[in-house]
Amino acid sequence: MDEILLSKVTKDDLIKEIREAVIQELKPFLKEENLIEGNADDLMCRKDVCRMFNIHESTLNRWKNRGKLISYNMGGKVFYKRSEILKKLNQKTTTC
Repeated sequence: MDEILLSKVTKDDLIKEIREAVIQELKPFLKEENLIEGNADDLMCRKDVCRMFNIHESTLNRWKNRGKLISYNMGGKVFYKRSEILKKLNQKTTTC
């Protein structure tokens, strides 16, 4: 693992390094759950999104209501675009 000297790293660079490390650590688990493979515009059901973020459906609904995530209704069911979910994982903020 690369060493990071905190005295020589900006806050933004440190956040970026941490985010990249977390994503790299999560990728094997997300692949196991088949959550990051496939077409970027594939639709994910609420259950899969909740599993991906390890959250309850009420949290997902709150994020949706606050405009943090965009949902798509089809046949009376709610879906989310995989590409938009992955974008949230890569964003600067640590929470949705």
